[in-house]
Amino acid sequence: LNGKYKESIVFPNSTSTSTSPFLKPYVKIDLGEMIEEEGLNFQTLKRLIQFVYTGSNSVIPNDDPNAITELAAAAERFGVISLVKVCERSLVALVNDTENATACVEFANRFNLRRLGRHCNDIINNNNQSTNTGKNSVSN
Repeated sequence: LNGKYKESIVFPNSTSTSTSPFLKPYVKIDLGEMIEEEGLNFQTLKRLIQFVYTGSNSVIPNDDPNAITELAAAAERFGVISLVKVCERSLVALVNDTENATACVEFANRFNLRRLGRHCNDIINNNNQSTNTGKNSVSN
């Protein structure tokens, strides 16, 4: 990381049973270490943690499908299924042409995102049908 990420986040430690006023019931997570070990980018990890603690959909970068797919993959990796589903809904709303559907269908299948997969396949199939209909009318 070459000193690029030196941030840490402190979370309440729900497993702490200490009653000592000198021992703080918090856990410190070294984000740089986590990013390096998991292969995540900082923004993705930050959004994942924000969603876990707030439950807010505002962490979804609705204008950036690549960031949404990264977030969905990270959420799946860490078992945050509700975030995976929110990301899936956002991707369904963004994917509206054959090129994006073709690129996204493999991702949907890899992460078992059935709704997204169906949506992408519908777009691809509709395009194939309209292409075949156009060829048939030209050849007749």
